[in-house]
Amino acid sequence: DSVAVARAMDSLIYAIDARIQKNDYPAAQRLCKEARQLAADTWGPRSEYEAKCLFQEARLFRAMEQLDTSVQLYRVAGEILLAKYGAASDEYLSVINNLSGLYRQMGRLLETERLLNQILEACKSNPALKESLCLKAESNLASLYRQLGRYPESIALSQALLANPVFKNDTVQYRVAWSVLASNYGILGKYEAADSLYQVLLAQYAAASGREGADYARELANLINLYSDWGEFTRAMDTASVALAIHKKIYGENHPMYARALSNTANIFADIGNYTRAEALHKRALEIRAAKLGKDHPDYAVSLQNMGAIYASLGRAGEAEAMYFQALELQRRKFGDTHPTVARTQGNLGTLYARLGIYDKAERYLQASLDGMRRTLGTTHSEYARTLNNLSILYSNMGENEKAVSYILPSIRITEAAQGADHRATIGRVLSLAGLLCDTDLPRADSLMQALQKQMIRLGLEETIDYFRLLNYKANIQLRRGDYAAAAKGYTALLANTRRHFGDDYPDNDGYATQAARSYINLGDTEAAKPYLVAADASNRRRMEQSLLFMSEKELLRYTGKRAACFNLLTSMRYVADTADAQLDNLLLDNLLFIKGIALQSGIKTKQALQADTLLQRLADASRILQAQLNVAYQNQDVSRDKIAALEWQADSIQKIQVRAASAANAGLLASGQLRLGEALRAGEVAVEFAHFQWPRKNGSASDSVMYYALVQFPGRANPHFLPLFEEKQLAALLNKTRSDARQASKHYA
Repeated sequence: DSVAVARAMDSLIYAIDARIQKNDYPAAQRLCKEARQLAADTWGPRSEYEAKCLFQEARLFRAMEQLDTSVQLYRVAGEILLAKYGAASDEYLSVINNLSGLYRQMGRLLETERLLNQILEACKSNPALKESLCLKAESNLASLYRQLGRYPESIALSQALLANPVFKNDTVQYRVAWSVLASNYGILGKYEAADSLYQVLLAQYAAASGREGADYARELANLINLYSDWGEFTRAMDTASVALAIHKKIYGENHPMYARALSNTANIFADIGNYTRAEALHKRALEIRAAKLGKDHPDYAVSLQNMGAIYASLGRAGEAEAMYFQALELQRRKFGDTHPTVARTQGNLGTLYARLGIYDKAERYLQASLDGMRRTLGTTHSEYARTLNNLSILYSNMGENEKAVSYILPSIRITEAAQGADHRATIGRVLSLAGLLCDTDLPRADSLMQALQKQMIRLGLEETIDYFRLLNYKANIQLRRGDYAAAAKGYTALLANTRRHFGDDYPDNDGYATQAARSYINLGDTEAAKPYLVAADASNRRRMEQSLLFMSEKELLRYTGKRAACFNLLTSMRYVADTADAQLDNLLLDNLLFIKGIALQSGIKTKQALQADTLLQRLADASRILQAQLNVAYQNQDVSRDKIAALEWQADSIQKIQVRAASAANAGLLASGQLRLGEALRAGEVAVEFAHFQWPRKNGSASDSVMYYALVQFPGRANPHFLPLFEEKQLAALLNKTRSDARQASKHYA
């Protein structure tokens, strides 16, 4: 009896659906096999019921995250239904709709768009199609346009849907379209309009299921993101607290949805610079997802990404790199190489390496990210523009100013076209362009900054990080022009703002304080400079202490030999630290970093809590890259003097940091009583000590690479100023290029 069999098949398909929803995948697989066998026995191959079985099986494999298999099953089901009912049938287009959702999950967004447009074209040609199917396709397309960065198209489609009286009957899709419209407004910087839409939507959810329902809590997450982008961090934190309490009540403290709420809250703490609190919340979310979803779930990769970002912000580069690589491996395994999340993780790795000065790796990963964004999101997407911006920053750090400008200009054009000239992303990138032009076209840079300042004041952005960047650039220009009074005023105002907003430990505070002190010293006002010098030392010391708290024992356990020498050196350093004034702590931290570098390069095994990644090695890598660039620039007549000067300035800065890290190991320096000497000096006096040191070889012996430097002690300062002079080999090579003889070099050394 075919009717009875059909009823049995419908019951089986219903049972399969129920098992999938309960995550009982083995039972669902058994039922799928039974249903397909029954369909084949009753109706033969490629029947309508076989297509129904394939459709359910495709859903099952999608739930099991075997996405390629799911695609194949949907395609076969679609082929059967296409042959039986045609291209404009409900049956065939239902499969196409599900396949479009799967493609979107896989990051195949352009194919998703093609399938959704295929459904809408069929809707135009066949008015008899289910209206719900057509409206759902339009709703999905509006959401897809937002994901692709095509915001005007997304807004237009969402508004048309919301104006359709039939669409209002589908409450779920109606609210989805409302949320998509609000999200578009938020992305475009229309924060008040977006807030109003979210409030209306929340009121609808509250009326339908109360203020403690899952839908209400889910929409709060969108509102949290809006407030964070808006810079309304107090409102974001208050909303996150409400969402966290609702999720805790609904799901308990060990559910993946609660983990998502924890991550949203952690992101706010990260935005306001409280990375310690953010780390704790992200770590808890990671633990929940590992326990409940497993370490092979895409949401676990999201948590790994979050942890990587926090570790990068805390300066724990080794841990950040490990997290990013775990996330990248998982994402590639799940989605393949062409997925937006893979491109984002590659971008994060590139940015991390750029911070560390490992420019070859940074360039490789950022270019891979750019290519991935181009293939998956297109060249008009905001994330493509962001990657262009990150590459511009990288090339600027490498001293390739022209290349940096060539990347920032298209980034600005894309961002302005997509989000408008008044959007904060556009403003931030124009500001970056102005910063780049400071080295090559100061009048144009100054003009850009004047216009930006007026624009940011008009938009009420005086309390944002970008406005603080603007103040920093303007003060830098004033310092270059010799307007020291204006520069001092600018840096002190900037430092007061960052302290008020982000606290004393904000990473850039020591730089601002140092520049303020430099401005006052140039004015001859050493008393005004003194508190800023002390503040810069204290800020730098706190950040270095934080870095030294973390150590990967596994890294050092691999090393052998010269243990006694390392312990003797550490013991002597600790003795000096215990007997010296507390203000010499900064020197002690430099010493520990230096010993760490020797330990890792020389193969010394130690139990001391030293940082795993080596500062000196990173500095040496960066110095070698810059030196190679300088060598090329010196020999190229077409290279401008400004570019050479910029490269020389970067090389000098890195050498200064190298000397700070290495020369503090000089026991004589620690024993010489720099603090007492500083107190004995009168105003206008300085004490100068010339010294040199030899870089260690990998085997621990001294190399023939000698760095010469001076220590300049100012009145009242706890620590001397490190002034790098030259590296012996580099100077000899330079003298050889200018056809100077060895006797001239000897005079320089003497």
